[in-house]
Amino acid sequence: MKLRDKVAIIAGGCSSFGRAIALRFAAEGARVVIADQDVESGNRMVESIQETRGEATFSTVDVTDEAAIQAMVGDAIVAYGSIHILVNATSYRCEGDALTISLEDWQKSHAINLESSWLCARYCAPFLKTAGGGSIIHLSSTHALRTMPRQFAYAVSKGGLLALSRSLAIDYGPHQIRSNVIVPGYIQSDHTERKLQSSSDPEANFRRILAAHPLGRVGVPEDVAKAAVFLAGDDASFITGSVLTVDGGRSAVIQELTDWR
Repeated sequence: MKLRDKVAIIAGGCSSFGRAIALRFAAEGARVVIADQDVESGNRMVESIQETRGEATFSTVDVTDEAAIQAMVGDAIVAYGSIHILVNATSYRCEGDALTISLEDWQKSHAINLESSWLCARYCAPFLKTAGGGSIIHLSSTHALRTMPRQFAYAVSKGGLLALSRSLAIDYGPHQIRSNVIVPGYIQSDHTERKLQSSSDPEANFRRILAAHPLGRVGVPEDVAKAAVFLAGDDASFITGSVLTVDGGRSAVIQELTDWR
């Protein structure tokens, strides 16, 4: 098991990515703290992990509340006594361009997508240091690399995660704390399925999406979870300040698919 006896906090643990990562980490021997506002889903995940003889606990957290983040870290220490891994899997997405987006959506995007990652890292850092080092993993998006219309706040906040992670890698490196980013592409999830089904021709739209992937398929949350296991474990012990793109090659292709009108 690649994460045997490690303690991992997964902020946003009930999201599509967070859920897959929590289950994979537990299967690799980690003791998992699932942190989210969705108490019902979180408790179900804990039960599912425990049924397979894994170790997990749930912590209620609003990542826009600094005190709640501190309490989340405290819950992990009470439950398991240490922290070795932090995964920032929280995300908020809204549509709007730079001219029309509301200040409220802009601020909420940055609070959830960017600021919470810094605060989670800040309050976990002393315990990662005490443990002799550890791994912080942030989940960004290919919108951080190249984006499309009406994704202004999401793209900017997810892009900020790349700079945040690099800076944390520099500041925390002397304490053997690594910081890296996973950049997922088109991954099958509740959000992407709703978006697809709301289009005028879901089948044709999916064929167009599929054609933009050199590997001939779209991703699943487990693809991201496998990348997270790698970055969390000893195999990545000399990797920090890096960006790992998990998108089936989509971002390597010039895509002339956007209607600019």
